[in-house]
Amino acid sequence: MIKQIPDRSRFTPEALKRWDEIDPLIQVKILYHVWCVSCRKGVYINIESARIESNDLNLTGTCAVCGGPVVRLL
Repeated sequence: MIKQIPDRSRFTPEALKRWDEIDPLIQVKILYHVWCVSCRKGVYINIESARIESNDLNLTGTCAVCGGPVVRLL
């Protein structure tokens, strides 16, 4: 079950285009498998920003469990 659908306004246009190219089932797996250093496990990411950096999709946000910072590169 999806906790939260990412706010598309937090994506740059280029990042949103890349995100939309990913299968929705894979998107869910990506959102739920972000490593949190504080929790020491895979968690759900609350996306604060999404942008392309060095040709990677960079999802930056907070851990849904502890609120600590997390990042996912694709």
